[in-house]
Amino acid sequence: MAPGAERPELNFGSKILLPPSALDKVSRLHVQWPIMLELINGAMSKHTHAGVLEFVAEEGRAYIPQWVCAGGSLLVLLGMLTVGGR
Repeated sequence: MAPGAERPELNFGSKILLPPSALDKVSRLHVQWPIMLELINGAMSKHTHAGVLEFVAEEGRAYIPQWVCAGGSLLVLLGMLTVGGR
């Protein structure tokens, strides 16, 4: 699934791997870290949220748990979290 040694734990949970170029692009947006991504699978009418574990994926690829992307294409949106307050 992911580059390097076998990492079966990446198939469970809510973390994804993106390429280094994604880090470069997100860094230019001056967003507040940690970033939250919304993952939308239109074919299955499912959506969830995920964080980025590492920026080590091959260029042009994202490693996403199978339970999120099974059965269709995936739309990835950058979400903005607001600071909690009273």
